[in-house]
Amino acid sequence: MRWLIVKQKESLNEYSYATYIYNMIADDFFYRGYPITELIEEDKFVPQPDVSDILYVLNAPDGKEMLIKLWYSVSLPKIIKRLQADKVIYLNGMLGPYKLIRQPQVMLLFGMDYFVNPRIANRWQQLSVKRLAKNVEYATLSFTYSHSAINTLATVLSGSLACRIKTIHPVPRAVFRGLTWKEKEAAKEKYAAGNEYFLLKSSSCNADEIILYLRAFSYFKKWQKSAMKLVLLVSEEITEDENFKNTFSSYVFRNDVFFIGEMQREEYHLLLGAAYGFLMLTGRDSDLPYIVESLQCGTPVLTYDSPSVKEIAEDAPYFLLGKSFTDIAQGMIAMYKSERMRATHIEKGLEIAGRDFNYEATKEQLLSMLNNM
Repeated sequence: MRWLIVKQKESLNEYSYATYIYNMIADDFFYRGYPITELIEEDKFVPQPDVSDILYVLNAPDGKEMLIKLWYSVSLPKIIKRLQADKVIYLNGMLGPYKLIRQPQVMLLFGMDYFVNPRIANRWQQLSVKRLAKNVEYATLSFTYSHSAINTLATVLSGSLACRIKTIHPVPRAVFRGLTWKEKEAAKEKYAAGNEYFLLKSSSCNADEIILYLRAFSYFKKWQKSAMKLVLLVSEEITEDENFKNTFSSYVFRNDVFFIGEMQREEYHLLLGAAYGFLMLTGRDSDLPYIVESLQCGTPVLTYDSPSVKEIAEDAPYFLLGKSFTDIAQGMIAMYKSERMRATHIEKGLEIAGRDFNYEATKEQLLSMLNNM
């Protein structure tokens, strides 16, 4: 099998649903000993000789609308023919399938945030929303992360097209598990100077967002007055910004805050499993993998309410009342004040994980869908 994955450059930068699906496919190729090749312009898209099974990965362009359309309708069919690819998988949201391409085409739908709010969308996302109906029509297989996401898409699709979209819920790998006391203490020593900590996942959009979270932590610390720390998952681009560094240098609780940029998933599960609570604040349904991993680790999740989150996690998360710094702080306070409530959220998350989460079965479901096209 010679498969081609097409994605936007930023599609795999975060551990989103797109990355989750990519890892499932890539892991299978790796397990079978098949090569995985990322194509760049200098390669001129030359197929590897004497290789019957290979996974090609290709970045699609972003920029001017005309150039994007030409690439998909003219350049991509030529690339597919040159590589002798027998299947095309689009991980770049809703932009993808074309009538001129005869090979089976698979479309992953994710990132409903820009579908619901086009003002935040970049150029390729805006075009993908316009092409949604055609893409679903041309695709041999379309799937997304929840039934709720399909209901959102169905507001602009005909009933027959919406029914063609399949659902594959993200579920965590077995490595995401509850930690022993010794493992937790080691992780706390490594990441938070030996103290309990809230782990916070931001959308990494801008420094103002991080400042909002710091204000929330200040509110919490002034109420609680303990050694609790805050560990923020945030891009180094923000933390290295001079204006942000100047602002943070005068932050009263700066010695209680730790910033972490990119890290390996094998290490991340220790950081997550040892956290007192996980603040999942990106507001993106496509980041659902973060939430299910936390449930399986036995770490309570504090996040925003959404149909997709409730579909998969039910009432296991603690749902914040809003997005202001006081709303976020009140969630942290509530979690800290009541160990009984915290234990209830942990138990519910572990119950759902034990009942519904099976990574290997989900991977087999995905690969069976792809292989039987």
